[in-house]
Amino acid sequence: MPSSATPFADGTLARKLMWYGAAAGLTGLAASDAQAQIIYRDINPDITVQNTAGIPLDMDNDGDPEILLRESTTSNGSFINHETTLGTDDWTGIVGATSSGYTYITPMAAGAPISAATIFTPTRLFASFTYDGGGIGTWVGTEAYLGIRFTLGANVHYGWVRVQFPAAGQYIVKDLAYNSTPNAAINAGQGGGVAVEPGALAEGYLFSELAPNPVAARSTFQLAVGRAEHVRIDVLDVSGRQVATVLDQTIPGNEIRRVAFDASALPSGVYVMRVTGESFVTTRRVTVAH
Repeated sequence: MPSSATPFADGTLARKLMWYGAAAGLTGLAASDAQAQIIYRDINPDITVQNTAGIPLDMDNDGDPEILLRESTTSNGSFINHETTLGTDDWTGIVGATSSGYTYITPMAAGAPISAATIFTPTRLFASFTYDGGGIGTWVGTEAYLGIRFTLGANVHYGWVRVQFPAAGQYIVKDLAYNSTPNAAINAGQGGGVAVEPGALAEGYLFSELAPNPVAARSTFQLAVGRAEHVRIDVLDVSGRQVATVLDQTIPGNEIRRVAFDASALPSGVYVMRVTGESFVTTRRVTVAH
């Protein structure tokens, strides 16, 4: 399956162009959309937004940000604003709604569609998260996706941003992706950092590359199965000895799951991650480098 990877100028973000022919069955894409190019960026280090008037977020990393990430203790909340000072790129909507005159961002689960048919906020200038369970959605203690509609020049694009809310007054931006084809849909979480194995979904599973790899402390990857089945993920050293178990549970079918791999307790070296389902066994090499 064709793919390419070109570093961004700042050296901290990785771009991967992916063709999702194999992923069409899992993500719900139509056949005509299966080869859409998804541009993914792993934000490394993560962006922590706390008591700031504005941190720019540039979806395509061209130096013209589309969004301002905000959090203010004085105004008691976290916000997203538009960013137009540097050029023509700008966000034109975020998945959400208005309640009692305020515009709120709605948390999206992995796999939720983001397209022209999605309900976006009625204003593009300002949108806020909620903390207390009122309004549109609860964010604190969760990880979810923002559905974004934005322009690159004269073209409309759809994308997602994954955020975590460890506590009120702080949120963390983890990664993002968008469809580089103007007006083309994307699903929340689609892209996920790496290309899908050729034919993997046809065999009933998806096991993405780890990112980052080599890993110093923590890495993540995506896992999915075509139908519900019990999956166990073990880490083996070069002698074949099991040194860690990452996952051991039943996974629902057609659900993209992001799995974390904590390598902080393992010595530096080369390991094999083995994924064993009821209908498949597959492996991937991972390098730990402290």
